[in-house]
Amino acid sequence: VAPPPSKRARKSHALDQDITGIRAILPDEFDEDIALIKAHSCQLETKQQLQAVIQELSQKLPHFQHLKRVWDRSFAFSEHVLRALCHGVRVVDVPERMPRLRVQYEKTIQHWPCKFHPNHYSESLRNGTNFSAGQRIFHKRMAQLLVRLSRDVNAGASESASPHEHCGMVLVDFVARSQEGGATKTDLPFTEDSEAEETTLRGIPKAYYDYLRKDDEYKDLTFGAEKSRERADNLAKFGPYLCTGYDVYLLQEPCLMCSMALVHSRAKRVFFLRNSENGALVSRFQLHSVRELNHHYEVFQFTTSEGEDLTNMIQQQRQRIESAVTEMIDDMDKTHLRKMQNEMHLCAAKCCQDGTSSVDSVQRCVDRCSTPMTRAQNYVQHELGEFQGRLQRCVMQCNDDVKVKMPPNPNEDQIAKYTDQFERCAIQCVDKHVGLIPGMMKTMKAVLSKGPESIPQSEIWLFIPIIVQIPNSPMVEQQKKRLENAISDMIEDMYRTHLRRMQSTMHRCAARCCDDERGTLESVQNCIEKCAGPLMDAQDYLQHELGQFQNRLQNCVRDCNSDARSQMPSNPTDRDMSRSQHLFENCTGSCVDRHINLIPGLLKSIKQTLDRDGSNVARRAQQMNRCASKSGQEVNGALMASLGE
Repeated sequence: VAPPPSKRARKSHALDQDITGIRAILPDEFDEDIALIKAHSCQLETKQQLQAVIQELSQKLPHFQHLKRVWDRSFAFSEHVLRALCHGVRVVDVPERMPRLRVQYEKTIQHWPCKFHPNHYSESLRNGTNFSAGQRIFHKRMAQLLVRLSRDVNAGASESASPHEHCGMVLVDFVARSQEGGATKTDLPFTEDSEAEETTLRGIPKAYYDYLRKDDEYKDLTFGAEKSRERADNLAKFGPYLCTGYDVYLLQEPCLMCSMALVHSRAKRVFFLRNSENGALVSRFQLHSVRELNHHYEVFQFTTSEGEDLTNMIQQQRQRIESAVTEMIDDMDKTHLRKMQNEMHLCAAKCCQDGTSSVDSVQRCVDRCSTPMTRAQNYVQHELGEFQGRLQRCVMQCNDDVKVKMPPNPNEDQIAKYTDQFERCAIQCVDKHVGLIPGMMKTMKAVLSKGPESIPQSEIWLFIPIIVQIPNSPMVEQQKKRLENAISDMIEDMYRTHLRRMQSTMHRCAARCCDDERGTLESVQNCIEKCAGPLMDAQDYLQHELGQFQNRLQNCVRDCNSDARSQMPSNPTDRDMSRSQHLFENCTGSCVDRHINLIPGLLKSIKQTLDRDGSNVARRAQQMNRCASKSGQEVNGALMASLGE
């Protein structure tokens, strides 16, 4: 819309927040993830076959030139090519298109080797290092100027006006008028600055011109339409031609019509601040990424959150590292860890098949089966920790170097300069450490191939029954021992009749998960978690019931403590203290006796529940346990405090 004359300034609003960053709006082909498609793969018998096969594949499949080798049965290959391909065929995942960024290349080569041509400018667009410190300052000043103009020199709007008067259309027309053209003749005063020979405040509304000439903050900015020049001779430059080479700054993302007008006008770059509901550059569409157009401009959006630009850079580099490490772990899992995991589960399943062994002996057997896998996992975790530490030290060194160079009270230009230096240094750290990953993976594979015997063993999970906490005394210790024995016997019974069978089933199921060579690390772990679900639910249910048993016993002991304290005089003698202690011990013994007698019924109830519908009941019990955890902790804390007194 065309702006009317200047008005009184409005109150500040959301646009008053600082412009802190600039991010490139890149086409979808620069997305980090590249889609995978299915392809047939095989191994040639001799290298002499390679040239003929590749030559024919390139002719029949021109859209897959980014892949090193590809085959599809829907194409009629010659007989000698088919003979080379007809054995050892398997289905593999290959990238659908050529990677445009290094982070894409690092991910795609994990699936299939492909071609990659580094483009430093594209990389800089993605990580935000394409502008120098001085350029960033200029672009941000222009964005701040957009906000000031919208606030101090108000724009008008009308739903009945022609869409040809959208901001982008008016802007293009102003440029055309500066070149002795233009389609519309509005009543808005229009200024042709004749004071300067070069580009300076030409082709803009008079209201904006007067505002900028009076504002000391923006007086030094030189921008606007390029002055028209006539041809002097065959070698002299003449023009300009529409918006060729122009940077366009907009407060709001343009609609499709305005975006297309900027394409026809041959704009070089478009900067905008706010998203639009009908925007055609990022919100609804990406016009600048349409290949069929005969002109393309770059698109950038200003960011307004404090530190967002630096945060985006850090987030991008973190994603690069996480992606590279995840792919390395997935490769390690497929080549070494998954086989060890399969052997561990098969070994553990055999341990659980011994129906005569106790819980402790079976658990020790399972522990021995888990030792190689646990040591291997700990080794990999240790190496990853060392890798992370080195990367963090590198980034911290970048930060320290910048802090040393920065003056005590830096101005805006200096802050932008040193922020840019830090970003570049941090990106170099990430590049360096991503490059170290292949060598680190090779070393770890070599170590694991020799066996994990030299890697320290860590502790593994053990099932520990809940034991009620009661005050220490000879009688109390005796009651505590009785309770421990009774609960241990109950758990032993439960393990032999139910948990051991479920544990064996879980390990056999997990071993089958590890047999899937095509599965990813995540899919295999999800499969193992599903196998472990019934056993974990049963253990959660048993833990919940033991927790309820513990709470009832503690409530009984708390009542004993309250009764003993209530019968004690205000100034008790030693005899009074001894008598109260005797009453408390007798009462506590009765509590333990009564609850030990409840254990057979509790055991029977748990078995019946697991036999009937253990999984669903376990989930309900787990929910009940979570809901009651807070209040239970408060009661237990009060109980232990009272017993301590």
